[in-house]
Amino acid sequence: MNTTPATFGDDVIAEADRLRASGLDANQIAGILSCYDRIVITGTLAGVCYPEGMAKHLRVQGIRLFDYPRVVEPLRNEIR
Repeated sequence: MNTTPATFGDDVIAEADRLRASGLDANQIAGILSCYDRIVITGTLAGVCYPEGMAKHLRVQGIRLFDYPRVVEPLRNEIR
């Protein structure tokens, strides 16, 4: 078992190998984009981690509390 962690370069090479194995000619591969598909952020947003703080933040941004679901709906749909 290989315990050496893979590097970014290894991921790109593995992806290129996978594409080639799918039947694509190497000349058809112009490049490979690679990025993280998730980022985990830990911590607390102290100013908005309680109801009054979130209400104040929305008010400062010019968003009425009851308009919040409508305002974030496009983001929610994009995440889904």
